[in-house]
Amino acid sequence: MTRYNFFIKLFAVAIIVTLFAAIAPVGRASADTGATSGPASGVPTAPVLVTGEQYLLDNINATRAAAGLGTLTIDPTLEQLSRSRSTDMATRGYFSHYTPEGTTFIDMINNLNLYYSNIGEIINRNNYDDASSPQIAFTSFMNSPLHKSYIMTPEFSEVGVGIATDSNGVKYYTVIFLAQ
Repeated sequence: MTRYNFFIKLFAVAIIVTLFAAIAPVGRASADTGATSGPASGVPTAPVLVTGEQYLLDNINATRAAAGLGTLTIDPTLEQLSRSRSTDMATRGYFSHYTPEGTTFIDMINNLNLYYSNIGEIINRNNYDDASSPQIAFTSFMNSPLHKSYIMTPEFSEVGVGIATDSNGVKYYTVIFLAQ
């Protein structure tokens, strides 16, 4: 391994460690202890969604409701993870369910000790303007049978939605679903 490759790999590991530190569980039960974490009041802080995130959540929930399915609620930990996934892809210039190191969102959720019976992730990227981009992402999800199947999975009850934009204006969307 060249010295250059060693430093690139070391830098990548440092980014991953930073991402894991940034997505510490907030207001979620640990799988092994049942303990929760959150603000001093003990009540989890609900994240404020940006416009595109809210658009996706509203349309996903409207589609589920029209099919007689329950709506999804934003989970603070999943929201942080979704945003971190989108930011990582935008920052490091890849588009995949796997990080360049081979880590998946499932690995990340397991490292957070979150309990789940079913989980799923859908991702999208596009370079449309800010006003059109969320609609294009949602339409792409619904036009893909696999992505639509995640949106329409009846067991899912919690979700995180993340958006990040790279230096060229490309938007990266991540939606992570969870069933307890």
